[in-house]
Amino acid sequence: MRSTVILLSICLLLSAAGATGQVANIDSLRAALCERDSLYVVSPEDMEFVIQEADSLRFGLRIGWDDLALEDATCFALRGEDTLNVDIEAEGGFGDRVDRLLRFTTIGSGEIGADQPDPLLLGWRNEGPSTYGNMAGFINLANNGGIVGWDATGGDWQKLNTGLDVSWRQINVQDLAIADDGDMWASFTSGETPDTRPRGLYRHNGTGWAVVSADTFGTTRLVTGVAVEASNSNHIVVATRWDGFWVSTNGRDFVQWTTRLDPDLDPQPDAFTVTAVDWSGSRIMAAIRSQGLFVSVNNGVDFAQSESLLVPDDLDKISPSEIKPEVNDIFTDPADSSRVLVSLRYHGCYESNDGGENWHDLYGDLLVPVEGDNGAWVRSALSVTIDPAAPQTLVMGAEQWGLYRTSNGGLNWTLVADNVQPESVGSLRRIEMLADPFTPGRILALEDGWSLLASDDGGAPWDHFGTQPTLSSALAIAVRPSGDRGNFVVGTWRGGMYEPGTAISVSGTYSTETSDFLRDLDLGLFIRFHSGTLTDNADVSDLPAEAFDLVGQTFQGWAVWRATGSDPDDMTLIGKFDRVNPEACIEGFCGDMNFQPVPQCYHSTRAACFERDEDTGKIWFFDDEVYNAFRYYYAVTTFDYANTAEVTPENMARDMIISPRWDGDAVSIFSGEPFYGSGNREPLQLDRAAAALESSEGIYVFPNPLRNDAGIPGEEGHTVIFTNLPEGSRVRVFTTAGDDVVDLGPENMSGGQIRWSTQNRAEESVVAGVYIYKVEVPGREDHWGRLMIIR
Repeated sequence: MRSTVILLSICLLLSAAGATGQVANIDSLRAALCERDSLYVVSPEDMEFVIQEADSLRFGLRIGWDDLALEDATCFALRGEDTLNVDIEAEGGFGDRVDRLLRFTTIGSGEIGADQPDPLLLGWRNEGPSTYGNMAGFINLANNGGIVGWDATGGDWQKLNTGLDVSWRQINVQDLAIADDGDMWASFTSGETPDTRPRGLYRHNGTGWAVVSADTFGTTRLVTGVAVEASNSNHIVVATRWDGFWVSTNGRDFVQWTTRLDPDLDPQPDAFTVTAVDWSGSRIMAAIRSQGLFVSVNNGVDFAQSESLLVPDDLDKISPSEIKPEVNDIFTDPADSSRVLVSLRYHGCYESNDGGENWHDLYGDLLVPVEGDNGAWVRSALSVTIDPAAPQTLVMGAEQWGLYRTSNGGLNWTLVADNVQPESVGSLRRIEMLADPFTPGRILALEDGWSLLASDDGGAPWDHFGTQPTLSSALAIAVRPSGDRGNFVVGTWRGGMYEPGTAISVSGTYSTETSDFLRDLDLGLFIRFHSGTLTDNADVSDLPAEAFDLVGQTFQGWAVWRATGSDPDDMTLIGKFDRVNPEACIEGFCGDMNFQPVPQCYHSTRAACFERDEDTGKIWFFDDEVYNAFRYYYAVTTFDYANTAEVTPENMARDMIISPRWDGDAVSIFSGEPFYGSGNREPLQLDRAAAALESSEGIYVFPNPLRNDAGIPGEEGHTVIFTNLPEGSRVRVFTTAGDDVVDLGPENMSGGQIRWSTQNRAEESVVAGVYIYKVEVPGREDHWGRLMIIR
């Protein structure tokens, strides 16, 4: 491509001083228009002109301007927030291509940023038809969840959520691990349930949480478990729901383990749901559903299956078969790393005393069959721990049963803590056990949805922990290192982490009701809530819930205008790009000879002549209807049809409203008020050197494409001109099938040009389509080109 920058003497039609005096009016008009959900249009500040010479591309003029920033091209406003008892602010920009009215409604009651038992949700959705997709989301304005740490010295709970995103609907802790140096690792989700909307793997090094390996885990891979080697916080093993497990020895780079788990396996596993992981010393253990337990003794260099971990499939059978169990949890005795306990679905606890090579059951007198009562032996252990002061004392959390205790290494089990259990123990679906290695006899049981229980005598008597975390919905618990004696950390789910005055990205709160193609759209809008109380009146009265609106306005698209030097105010629309409903009769940028016609398309707004340079952020329009020695005026505007979100494209009957083309532009009026601004109309005198016109390489045809509504003044849609023709040239036109349409000899040439009225030999107008033309030049090679005609 050969381009020449035109050096122009630009006449500005409005002084800077005049424009400055209208700034306040612009701001007030913008706010008024947005609040009433009307429209907003604005003109770019200036333009750039570049001649595109006829080479491999088409000859014409490129008009460029800077794409408008969100704060200049759009507006937004709150509406109805003044009726609330909370101050609300909106900031940023509005990044959608259509107007939106977002309605926020209270779901639940409470104080902004309060540490309360229930979430404080705002639901929001766009009003109007779903022609341009649906938007919806939730904002949790409570500050009652996430990672909470027990401070034994102060006797209270502390939030440990610094660095996490307050825009999450709720903060769900899938799993939590702490190394001896105090570094914490955790996996988070943000959906309505703990296993939805994954947010990845995070690390807390004492100052705040930071996402780790976002490309590996991110928002698409559900991390279900994490385990850290106690003496090295960079040694981390991560379990996932579907993609096996991942090992890192530097805290940054992860190796995935799936098909290479054990080369001797036949057949190789084809499903990789990891249910539990553990890292102790140089040993890593990972349990895969239906595949068994895999062990590495060299920090994850290789793995082998633990073949002896087998359980009877059904104790009610006379001769049960041996199968691989599903492991819910893995626990290594802190005092003896060769002693490992696994909590099994349906089969209680199993134990290994040689690091996982050999296993035996701890059924004792509990997990045995009962004649006439099938399934009486079933106990699904969710987790198990050892009393550091008495190694033969174990406490097991059993699904839908509660807590079982043995003081003789699993020979005899007793159901304990029945005095502090819920009325229906069937609700106990998740239980996490924790023995404090620095406080002899102290054992904690975190029962999701119920309570944090504590025993100070090796699990014999139990009581509710003195000060409960605000949320009883909790999934993970871990002890802090010895320097923080008596302290531990709980990972909750269902809570929020909002602090009054914090800005929330509206785009970060999308729910699954948002249309798929809009999920990645960054609206650029942020909203702040200050201290106050919101009320869901439906809970206490027949009044509707408290609500307010956030109105966003943007322009519909770009318009390019042109006038001749004789009458600058008589500007003609020569190009229009509708960002909402783009419409063009060719594919590809029309300034390129490789454009293709669109079948059955009979109307063109020259939308294909617009392109955006992603590197510079400039918008370019290509005009092929310019002629040498002519003077033109150009202007670029935005246009709109009022609220596009309220109507479908086929029912867009409103008149097009444009931003100013020049100062006082009478067309730019809506509701009796002008859209203030000087416009950007600029003059252009096209003077190309004669030498350039003599080059045979510069042969081209204009206008191309030929359209009904544009072209040579007075001959729009009918005449094209072949130009830069050497003396004696002949032009022949063919269909793409090779049929001869017309033969225009040298006798038709005048001033290096041949005019064609787009009629065939029979003087009939040719139909719309693509035509091939050949220019035959005496003593030179023939020149071939294409012409598109749009009727």
